[in-house]
Amino acid sequence: DGNRLTSAPKSQLNALARYEFDINGHDLAVQGGLQHSSRRFFDFRNVSYIADTSYWLFDARVSFDVTENMSVAAWVENIGNKRYFQDGYDVSVFGYSLLAPGMPRTYGGSFTYRFGGNGSGR
Repeated sequence: DGNRLTSAPKSQLNALARYEFDINGHDLAVQGGLQHSSRRFFDFRNVSYIADTSYWLFDARVSFDVTENMSVAAWVENIGNKRYFQDGYDVSVFGYSLLAPGMPRTYGGSFTYRFGGNGSGR
């Protein structure tokens, strides 16, 4: 009857920019990403109490190749700690609805070692 499909936004955008440069024979890479989603309904009836508003998420990552076989990286996802929802459930028969939150700001690091070969791994 004209309703949108469940969890299908009218528009969605994902973008990633990455820049690599050489520092004394070692690669340093800096990248940033963004994600945008317009309003989504989590129920086929498109009711507003089981929906998410539009949102933007921003991520960043820095990596450094220490040696030919070894690299370290640090990253942050959802830099702005934006509150958004991944899914929703109508349990109004029990007097409420349930919205499942998306990931909050997360951050971390990694250490990578490539065994064998020339270490390029690419």
